[in-house]
Amino acid sequence: MATLSDPVVMINQGWEKIRVNAIQKLENYLNTGNSQIMFTKKEYMEYYTIVFNLSTLKQENIQQQLYQKYTDSINLYLSQNVLQELQKLHNDELLEALNTRWINHEIMVKWMQRFFQYLDRFYVQINSITPLRDQGFKIFKGVIFQPLISQITDAILENIRREREGELVDVDLLKKTIEIYQFLSNEKLSQETLNCQKYLEDKILQQTQQFYQMQSQNLLSKASLSEILHITNKYYQEEIQRCENYLIFDIKDKLLKEFQQEMLLNHQQGLLERESGIKYLLQQDKFEDLGLLYQLYQNHPASLNPIANAFKDHIYQQGENLVEKFDFSEDVKDHNKMKELLKSTQLVENLVSLLDKYLYMVKNCFQQNAFFERTRHSSFEAFMNKNRDTNRVNMSEVLAVYTDIILRKGGIKIEEAKHEEYLEKIVKLFTHLIDKDIFIEVFRSYLAKRLLIEKSQSIDLERSMISFVKLSCGPQFTKKLEGMLTDLSLAADEQKKFEIHCSSSSQLQQNNISFGITILTTSYWPTYKSFDIQIPREIDSCMKNFTQYYTSKHNHRQLQWCYSLGSSTLGANFQRTGKQYDFVVGTYQLCILMLFNYSQELRYRDIKQAMKFDDETCAKNLKSLMTAKCKLLEIRNEKSGGNFNEDDVIAVNELFTSQLKRVVFPTPVLEEVFKKEIVQEDRSIAIEASIVRIMKSRKKLDHVNLVKEVLQTLQLFKPSPQVIKEKIEQLIEREYLERDPDDKSIYKYLA
Repeated sequence: MATLSDPVVMINQGWEKIRVNAIQKLENYLNTGNSQIMFTKKEYMEYYTIVFNLSTLKQENIQQQLYQKYTDSINLYLSQNVLQELQKLHNDELLEALNTRWINHEIMVKWMQRFFQYLDRFYVQINSITPLRDQGFKIFKGVIFQPLISQITDAILENIRREREGELVDVDLLKKTIEIYQFLSNEKLSQETLNCQKYLEDKILQQTQQFYQMQSQNLLSKASLSEILHITNKYYQEEIQRCENYLIFDIKDKLLKEFQQEMLLNHQQGLLERESGIKYLLQQDKFEDLGLLYQLYQNHPASLNPIANAFKDHIYQQGENLVEKFDFSEDVKDHNKMKELLKSTQLVENLVSLLDKYLYMVKNCFQQNAFFERTRHSSFEAFMNKNRDTNRVNMSEVLAVYTDIILRKGGIKIEEAKHEEYLEKIVKLFTHLIDKDIFIEVFRSYLAKRLLIEKSQSIDLERSMISFVKLSCGPQFTKKLEGMLTDLSLAADEQKKFEIHCSSSSQLQQNNISFGITILTTSYWPTYKSFDIQIPREIDSCMKNFTQYYTSKHNHRQLQWCYSLGSSTLGANFQRTGKQYDFVVGTYQLCILMLFNYSQELRYRDIKQAMKFDDETCAKNLKSLMTAKCKLLEIRNEKSGGNFNEDDVIAVNELFTSQLKRVVFPTPVLEEVFKKEIVQEDRSIAIEASIVRIMKSRKKLDHVNLVKEVLQTLQLFKPSPQVIKEKIEQLIEREYLERDPDDKSIYKYLA
């Protein structure tokens, strides 16, 4: 017969008390939702004490039995009360009931864990089994979630479908339900065979793929690319918002990948090549649509290639259309004709506008993507250097001539506030040129003329232009240009000192000629054809005075007079008409005119002999004084053809008239502004210097890498590999380099 002190009796009585007074009371609360029924502190301590006392009985496996009773109690309640109720429900009703039961279950596990807390402290830890709280949720997962997961997931998917089709859904309900999936998939429950979150994720991704596959097929059949992009972007933003609202587990990237695969990637070629495709967007300047296109594809770098290729082809076509309107033939090698053509065709203005447009597009449509910027640059480089290997005029020369028009007085009118900005844009065009050295050489020649004949709009603008080129190429390439401006500043100071010197000398004061000198540094300025001409004695006297003054101060410097860029103002009295004029002429023209102070008429041969000119220079200077507009000289004898004969008699036109008191005569162009031979010589020196520098540093290098490094170091032009090879051979002949005896493709530097 069992007694009250019998452990078995004590266990049964204690458990019955817990089951009836604690567990059934808790279940009743959960079933009715009667919040008035709660456990007081006294009740809680009573039930905890019962479990404690039972756990400390000297009965074999007593704690294991209590752990099992804890499990069975929760299992029984869920099976008989919760599962049967949920199995009858669908869609939102199921989700609402599930969330209610989940909250109830959290309460149940909380109190049950408190009652059986003593087991957690010792039995669970000693035996390394699942803690009571986790065990409670594992039971829910096994009893409720595993049998119903398909039904619950279908309810979630139905809500997602409805929301994608524009219906309103209970976002909070979905979020709370998905949080249950998340909780039941945490690491503590990971040993379970069912991964709830992975199950839901796979189903959502499958539904997403099917939904957007259907949507894309519908759009492809009836919508333009612009419409598709806007609808796709709308879907894209909705999916992002959906992930933020309730798809809170790690599914965003995978979901967007499925979305983009179906809506964008699978049909990309068809989207881009359709009539309303990317060519249409580029041609019609659909900046917003292009921005959307890039935004939607930017996470897939490989998919940007066809977009960039279309962008490249479009830019090249637009640029080529502009360039082909300009005549690059031999006819425009005369820079005066080129300037007229540049003004009429507005080639550079259109290129600047084109550059602005596509820089804006790269920045605002393609988010300053480096790949698209390289694409834009290569397209401009391709069409701007199209003629560089032909006999046609080079774009580098054209751009330099245009720059002269901009910086010269009386050139193209540009708002003063925008002048520097426009020059900067021209330099941006310049960066696309391969033959940058040609641009700099032509620019230097025109800069010299603007500075020396005072035709520059502003020295500050000249400095700005040079600074932009300096930023683009580096200081070593603008040293001469900066030196020219420095020379001009120093020359002004030297002129003032000379004037002071003249005013202090009684002998020098007797000459009434206003005589100005500009001292130039030979290495900075272009070289000019020079003749040892017969200088009028009045001017020759001034030159000798200045030479004496200058050499006394700088005895180690040598002066070389350059007449071709000089200018003068000459007074003229015409007795037959009684009129007086001031003629603005070049130094050569001045010397020719002053010959007529001593003779009424001169033969062509006499003028040429007196001036020590060659035939071309003499003819050009005479013709410049015989223009139809300003016919100061005339040929007295009968003449046929346009060339001068040795016996032609030339005299002053005594009936010369002009409405202007001050008459400016055009200075003839005596030599080409751009001499290709000089550029080729400079290039040859630069290539050889680059090869020697590289080999001196490397000591030993193979042919392919040497050519590659030479091309990388030459910034102002890009020679062909064949030219580099020829220079290497020449350096081998001059014993700067030698070939490796074992491998002829390897070169060695000879110290």
